[in-house]
Amino acid sequence: MSTVRWSGTCRARWAWAGVALVIVAVVAGAAAPNVWWVFVVAFVPLGLFTAAFHRIDVTVDDAAVTIRYGLAGWPVQRVTLDRVRRVQAIDLQPIEWGGWGYRGSLKMRKKAAVVLRKGPALRLELDENLVELAITVDDPAGAVAAITALLS
Repeated sequence: MSTVRWSGTCRARWAWAGVALVIVAVVAGAAAPNVWWVFVVAFVPLGLFTAAFHRIDVTVDDAAVTIRYGLAGWPVQRVTLDRVRRVQAIDLQPIEWGGWGYRGSLKMRKKAAVVLRKGPALRLELDENLVELAITVDDPAGAVAAITALLS
């Protein structure tokens, strides 16, 4: 088992407002006896999705950078350290990455980002083809130091 060298978290403050809005919509839908199911079908999955992805936990261990999504820590995304060519802390602006959420594709577009807020982020350049992954997280400098130490 690998030893965790660094861990950080990022929370999307806007997500709970979205969950509250979904709850209000479902309650309003319950008051409409003939179409209540439309509100449930439309808004309950949206609320669950928003709640599940309102936070990420990022860890750096001897083998990989791991991103765990939501309260349950699922899904899990792992980037093995043997793929990392360069690492840096950046100031991420969501507009530069296509907005909030999981943006892009590592396989198809060679560029992806996990964006829950603007501000401090970890940026990884992967493989020889300069695949790029950015992750908004608190204390990205700590992650950079841990990854740099593990790579040297």
